Amino acid sequence: MKNTLKYIGILLLAMVLFTNCQKDNKGKDVKDPGEVSFAVLDGNLDKDGIFDIECIEGEEAVKARINLNGDFYYPELFMLDGVLYTQSLKLDPGDYTIMEFSLLSEGDVVLKSTPMADSYYAQFLTDGYAIGELPTFTIYPFEKNQFDVEVLCYIEAAYNGFGFEWFDITELTVREQCFFGDFCIKDVNQYVNSLYDYDGVTIDEVAIFKIVLTANYDDPIEYYNYDDGVYTSPLCIEYVDYENIEDTYKFELYIYVTSGDTWDYVKFYEWIVTDDEMIPAGDDGVVDFVLGNCVMDDPDLLLPPWMNLPMGITYDIITYPYANSYFQIDIGGVGPGYDMVNGNADAWCADEDNNIYTNLSYTMNAMSSLYPNLLLGNWSSKADELGRANWLFNNLDNFAYLNYTPAELQDAIWAIFDGKVVLGNAKIMADATIGHEGFSPLPGGWAAILFFDVNDFPFDNTDHTQITFFVVDP
Repeated sequence: MKNTLKYIGILLLAMVLFTNCQKDNKGKDVKDPGEVSFAVLDGNLDKDGIFDIECIEGEEAVKARINLNGDFYYPELFMLDGVLYTQSLKLDPGDYTIMEFSLLSEGDVVLKSTPMADSYYAQFLTDGYAIGELPTFTIYPFEKNQFDVEVLCYIEAAYNGFGFEWFDITELTVREQCFFGDFCIKDVNQYVNSLYDYDGVTIDEVAIFKIVLTANYDDPIEYYNYDDGVYTSPLCIEYVDYENIEDTYKFELYIYVTSGDTWDYVKFYEWIVTDDEMIPAGDDGVVDFVLGNCVMDDPDLLLPPWMNLPMGITYDIITYPYANSYFQIDIGGVGPGYDMVNGNADAWCADEDNNIYTNLSYTMNAMSSLYPNLLLGNWSSKADELGRANWLFNNLDNFAYLNYTPAELQDAIWAIFDGKVVLGNAKIMADATIGHEGFSPLPGGWAAILFFDVNDFPFDNTDHTQITFFVVDP
């Protein structure tokens, strides 16, 4: 049941009972103050299992912050018969509206607060009104009033959920983060008629991209650097940093690239910062990135070349052992526009402990080794091994003097990925890859493709189908 103002007014009641009206007003000055105190009702955010949140552990509320008609008051708190009360406030006679009611720690951290009307958290109030629904109360000279107010655990990062936009104007800083990128295109023909084809496509284009900003619990907002053929300027995004609130911001980078036989914005990276923390942006204050390796100067973010790879293709071992590699495979079902084509190719084994068989057709998803965090199972943690293997395949000419065999190269691959003890040419090649864990191929180089059996999803690293290692030009 919602509570209303409780007028105690004991002295006034006695005067009304035993004297006439003229005597009741004698000695009163309309400027004499009255008093108001507040009983704090503790709301339950776990009502009916709808929501569950704990207040800040180790913090104790010692005072209230109350905004009445735009003026702030900070009465201390005390407990009486299991009920939390504020000290009484002496106020001039008149009408008052509660604009904020919060409980603070010794260090002025907001621990609990009453949400605004129509805010998300207002639904969790059980015995009290939200700010904006609380009735205006009137202070009369010498009268004592008590008002029940319900509070909920305050979540700093969810200030919008409490509807507290009204005090943010004086407690915020507007920050700005700017982005600019280059895109190294290995095959300009793939981008004819795309957004990049505004005035012809070159191998080094200004990247067309978008940034998706998620601030705290707010809905994501998309910002594009492309506007009707214009995309040559940095994309600058302004956002709000609220004081006394730990704000978290996630910036997701999507770049416009080939996706199958068309083009789309594909997510490549994300940054997460808090409060006044900024994404590293060099001396110019612009977060510059490069997709590919066609720019000599080091950017703030260097992304490996993009590989447009197919899902659900057929994968068959047609020759084992093979004269030029560990085995020969046949790829089928690849549609137009991808960085792979149908047909035969040399292939290598990247997992010595699992078997794959000839005369069987597997349905595979192709994934790039240049983005190991997107790979399945424990392959997502093999960035160093993948970098070493990619370096080896891009530098095989350095080992031509060894006259190595395909079997020796295969042993070197197993030494890199599985720790196999090898000797001779295989050891020379495997040892040479040490120190090249962060290798990223240049345009025209080679990058490994890993194939995951669709029927083995979710992949758990022990399924019967081996991941194979197939090298293509990125």
